[in-house]
Order: sequence, then structure tokens, then C-alpha cells
Amino acid sequence: MDYFNQAEQILYAIQQIYAQQIIDDFIIPQQTQQYSGTQLERFHQNTNRNYYNHNGNVPQIYGQQQQQPTLARYNRRMPQQLPHMVLKQRKVQHIIAHHQLERTKDKRHEKKPQRQPNKIHNANKPQVVRKTTKLAAPSPQVVASPLGEHHWLKISQSELLAKLRQYVIAPNLLPNYGYPTESTVHNGKVVIFKQLAPAFNASTNDIDDNVNLAELERQLVPNKDAVTKQCVRCERPFQVTSAGVYLMRERCTFHWGKLYKVNTRHNKYDKQYTCCGGSSESVGCTSNPLHVWTGVVPGINGPYGDFVHTRQLTDEPKVYALDCEMSFVGHGLALTKITVIGFDGQLVYQHFVRPIGAIVDYNTRFSGITKSDISKSNKRVKTLAEVQRDLLQIIDANSILIGHGLENDMRVLQIVHKTVVDTSIVFEHTNGFPYRHSLKHLTKTYLKRNIQLDGQSHDSLEDARACLELMLWKVATDKQ
Repeated sequence: MDYFNQAEQILYAIQQIYAQQIIDDFIIPQQTQQYSGTQLERFHQNTNRNYYNHNGNVPQIYGQQQQQPTLARYNRRMPQQLPHMVLKQRKVQHIIAHHQLERTKDKRHEKKPQRQPNKIHNANKPQVVRKTTKLAAPSPQVVASPLGEHHWLKISQSELLAKLRQYVIAPNLLPNYGYPTESTVHNGKVVIFKQLAPAFNASTNDIDDNVNLAELERQLVPNKDAVTKQCVRCERPFQVTSAGVYLMRERCTFHWGKLYKVNTRHNKYDKQYTCCGGSSESVGCTSNPLHVWTGVVPGINGPYGDFVHTRQLTDEPKVYALDCEMSFVGHGLALTKITVIGFDGQLVYQHFVRPIGAIVDYNTRFSGITKSDISKSNKRVKTLAEVQRDLLQIIDANSILIGHGLENDMRVLQIVHKTVVDTSIVFEHTNGFPYRHSLKHLTKTYLKRNIQLDGQSHDSLEDARACLELMLWKVATDKQ
């Protein structure tokens, strides 16, 4: 309160100064106009000398006394003291402002008193421990699934294993879907059958499912010389040896998107590419130094002698989801990344893989693999043989593998496994096999979320979890 009293006194003094200034500028000049020059000069001299009586009045001039408003004697010296008073006023205002700031301090920065928990109510409440590691725990403890909190995810591994049996591809149908299988002619060898890709406007009736693989395999004559391959991008023929050596080097110009139908007038449609909107006859919008191929051709491929087989390890099989990323080499697609997750979505195994042959195209747009990922400076990169050895210790012959287009993953892994669930087969295309929906389409349709967004490369962990969640959703909905 002392600060406020001082401020009030200073403001009152300033008002007195203004009043004195008015008297000096207006009142006194008007009253001195009636005097002569000599009298006026004497009046100003007395005024400048502060020659006032003790009552504060103007002294008598030639016997006449002029009454003026009375002011305190010390107020008549205030014009000279004004700078000091203003400085003092600012100092007092600063002190007052600081005092008010301390009293009205923002309480948002103050810590609110924590509420004491009710010991009786929370005495038996268990503590939740969150697992942050990406690796699946070896212990049988239940951990939070990274897949989410959907109702169809709440299922044990044994229950899921039993329910997935109805979706496992029959062993006699594995060759028809392009999975590596044992040769019926060449003992200990593996062959791969690939159906001829259907035309863009082909119908289901144009595809022949009655294929005698044994007869085709007997007619197969392995050719170790240079053969003509068809580029999977521009569909132009090129020559490469079985060892992956190019005999002709030609630049490939292609569309990296897919061809789809666009409705026009009069119930007609045009075909355009998703990458650039170009027509089916337009020149490609992307180029690569060389042509590429997948490593298999329509018909029987093989026999191969470097494939390995899963074997029975335990009486308790498990459920895994698997996805691979691939790059192009001279002899086709090669494994460059492998991801395996458990039934709960936890990461079990993941590694970059360095292929044997020289990489022609890293296929980064879709695989996400770059040169630095599998360079020799990266000590964590494994070879295909090391990955095979690791997977044979994880995956039992009776364990169920879930994937999308899993025959391609098994081919680049060079592993024969007969207990597989393929989401591209379970969620059948309306036109039937060999037409298949993409994993992106299935995830958007059934799980109501987006993966493989435009401008982003594929993520093997994201794709594996999408495959697993699709089957969990399928099991839950079929049960209802």
C-alpha cells in the first residue's frame, strides 16, 4: 500500500505543476496588461525571484494588491524538479507492476496437487507392463499385439492354428499355384510350374485348370545355353544365359504402373496406366539400363537342386506370417530382405540379404531396397544360405505360413514348404484364378486402412502384418 500512496502523491504533484503553468501562462499575463512598461518589468522581476509573501500572494505594486490563487511555497519550485519526479514516478510504477505480477502470477505453470489414490480400491489392481521390443518374447507370456485392439485379434495361437487348417492349400494344388514342389521325374530335384498369364480381356473360361504337370515335366528338356526371355516391364525379348549373363544390352522403356479401365461415353472404356495416365499405346514414362525378368517362364521351370525342405522340429507347430523384398539380377528376381512375424504380430526374424549375382535393378520403387542396404560395408547383411539355415530352425514343417502371393517368396527363398495360407487365394478374385487382388486392395476393402501409399515403397513388416490381420479377420467373420 505504501507504493500506491507514493504514486498518488506524485500524480497530485504533477496536477499542481500543470495548474501553476496555467497561472503563469494565462492568468498573470492578463492581469498585468493594465500596467505600464516599468511596472510590468518590476512585476516579472519579482515573479522570477519567487518574491511572494508568506501567504503565497503577489506583493503590492504601487499600493495595489492583486489577489492570486494560493499555492504551497514548495509547489512553486516543482517545474525545476519535474525531471527528478518523473524518474521517481517511473521507478515506483515499475515496483508496483512487479508487485502486481507476483500476486497475479499465471497459475497454469504451477503443479496441481496430485490426487492420492484410494488404497482400498486399487489394492488388488495389477500393473500393466508395456513391451517395447520388436522381437517376440521366448516366454509364453501374453504381450500386447502391435496389430491393434480389434475383437478378432483376441485369439490364442492354438485356436488360430486349428481354424486356419481349412484355408491351407491342398498339397496336390500347390504346383498349380506356382509353388516349388518335388519333381516326379528327377529324384531329389524341385520344379516350378507357371501358368500362362491371361490376356487383359480374357475370361475365366479361357483358362485351362486341367494341367498334367507330370506329362509337361517329361517333355521338358533343360537348356543350358542362352535362351530368349521376355522383359516383364516392356515385354520386349532379350537374351540372357542361365548364369545371368546378358548377351544383348538394350535400354528398357516402360510404364511402372498397371493398366486399368476408364469409363467413357456410350458405355465404352479406355485403358490407361496408373503411373502417368498414358494410354496402352503410349511410350513408357520410365527407363532402365537393362531388361529384367522374374526368373520363371510359363510352363515347367527347373529342375533345381539347390532348394531346401522344412522338417518337423516339434509337436507344437506355430503360425507365422512372411514377406520378402526382391531385386532384379541377371537370372531373375533375388531375395534382398526377409521378414517373419508371429501370430501376435511380433517380429520374429528380419534381415537384409545379399544375392549372389550382380544386381541389375534394385527395384527401389516397390522393394524399398537401396544399394547401401546390402553393400559389403553393412556387416549385418546375410547370404541366402545363412537365411535358409536360420529359417529351418524357426519354421516347422507343420507350421502354417501366411503370405500374399507366397509362391514368389518361397521361390526366392528356395525353400519347399507345404503348409501355406495364401491371402491372394483365400480372398478370391471375382474372375477366378489366375486373377488375384493386390494386398493393398484387400487391406483397404476388409481392414479399412491403407498400405503401400503412393510415393512410398513397400514395407515387408507392414505387408506381413496385413496378411496376418486379414486371416484373423477371415477366421472371426467366418465363425459368425
